[in-house]
Amino acid sequence: MADTVAMVMEAMLPELDDLESKGYFSRSELREVIKKRQDFEYNFKRRAALKRDFLRCIEFETKLEELRKHRKKALKIKGKRGPAETGIVRRIHFTYERATRKFKADLDLWLAWIDYCKSSNSTKQMSKVVTKALQRHGHVAALWVEAASWEFERNANVAAARALMQQGLRHCRKDEGLWGEYLRMELLYVARLRARREVLGLPNPESAEDIAQLQRQQREAKEAARKRKRKGPQGGRGAEEEEGAGEGVSAEEAAHEASEAAVRAVLTGAVAHLVVKGAITAVPRSLALRQRLLRVVGTFSFPGVQDLRGALLEGVAGDFGDREEAWDLRARSHLASLGQASKASADPASSVQQAQQEDAPHQRCCEVFRAALVALPTPLMHMLYADYLEERLAPALQAAQTLASAVTDAQGDGQAGKTGKSQSEAGAEGGKGKGARVTRMTRAAAEKSKESEQQQQQQQRVDAGQQHHHHQQHVCGEPAL
Repeated sequence: MADTVAMVMEAMLPELDDLESKGYFSRSELREVIKKRQDFEYNFKRRAALKRDFLRCIEFETKLEELRKHRKKALKIKGKRGPAETGIVRRIHFTYERATRKFKADLDLWLAWIDYCKSSNSTKQMSKVVTKALQRHGHVAALWVEAASWEFERNANVAAARALMQQGLRHCRKDEGLWGEYLRMELLYVARLRARREVLGLPNPESAEDIAQLQRQQREAKEAARKRKRKGPQGGRGAEEEEGAGEGVSAEEAAHEASEAAVRAVLTGAVAHLVVKGAITAVPRSLALRQRLLRVVGTFSFPGVQDLRGALLEGVAGDFGDREEAWDLRARSHLASLGQASKASADPASSVQQAQQEDAPHQRCCEVFRAALVALPTPLMHMLYADYLEERLAPALQAAQTLASAVTDAQGDGQAGKTGKSQSEAGAEGGKGKGARVTRMTRAAAEKSKESEQQQQQQQRVDAGQQHHHHQQHVCGEPAL
């Protein structure tokens, strides 16, 4: 065990030397990194290695790589990519490989490794990981979707993505999610083709009738050109040579015409029609699959999608006429045009026309529900119709409640104003009465104080007269009493 760990640690020396020489980490920091990695290696070599040991090592290395990137940006380290820039990412991939080798049946590890390949932009490693994962978990539809998405989005290889989807459907034929993603990929490819043709100034067919018309016009133009060539000078050629040349030109033109017809068919969703047909054949009695396919189709709006949507709804009506959920799906499918109607009504138009445009899908929806109640008058059907009506009336009820609460608040404010006014008037009247009482009390106190002052003055005069009388008796020799 120790020898194996030592060999692994010695393989890290070029990376560690480069990290130190470029200034990413100091020598003391690298000592801590070496100690940490050595502990992880000993944990990996235990007889009963644990999954959490691998995950802890991956977490440590991921944070170390984030720190290296941060210091590179902060210190403005430049130069040629070397072991310092690629060593940590390689070690993370090496740890994932060892973990999946130890825990082969753990699907979460494979998906985590795929996610890391995407985040670290490891293109070559991604292809290897997906191949190994599919060899081990070929029955998992999510892996086929990841592989096809990588080829379609990142590598722009539509042929490889389509091949992966078809191979996945051979392994997971009844997986509804995989059928939905395959349809999404084909429709997205058509949308991108049409956008590219618009940029290049090439015409896009709007429907099957347009394709037939363009084909007729092309055939007529080629026939006219062929007739003009026959009427021209012979140039010394024999009749047989001219006939052979004409046959060669016609064969070449037929091949070119066939390729043009195929392109136009693809641009109107012919491949998507085949995908839908294959999905219905694989899972014929699944209403959930039809709902999923309708949701996918509803996210696109180029010409040809409406025909595909109509074919799906016709299939739902024919295969699930005895199910309430199918009638509900058919009725609510008319509401898919509400968003387009609102966009169209954004142009200057009368409010009456806008209301009619918004109400037309709901009228068609109600017609389907009424037909459903005639064909299938079950309690569930009545409940589904009631749910729709409740959803339809919810905005109006909410607006009515908002208006009622606003009116109630306004009335409460008015009553509060009147109550405040009456209280202020009562306070003013009470203030006036209280002021009058205070005035009367003040006057009474003033009169009382005035009377007391007069009594005091009178008593002072009496006392002064008695003193004067005593003084006269003393002067005359009369004894004082």
